[in-house]
Amino acid sequence: MMTKQGRYYDETPYTLEQKLSENIWWLLELSQRLDIDILTEMENFLSDKEKQLNVRTRK
Repeated sequence: MMTKQGRYYDETPYTLEQKLSENIWWLLELSQRLDIDILTEMENFLSDKEKQLNVRTRK
């Protein structure tokens, strides 16, 4: 997207889906290397956001 808008130069023709998947892969890889429980951290993050935004979840 940024390449199409001329804000980012990249010779490799990525699709958005591939780039998003690569970013997720790197986040998972880094969390493993740093011994971070990414699932727990994501649950905590989402719970905090729900409270900040006053979102009610179904249980």
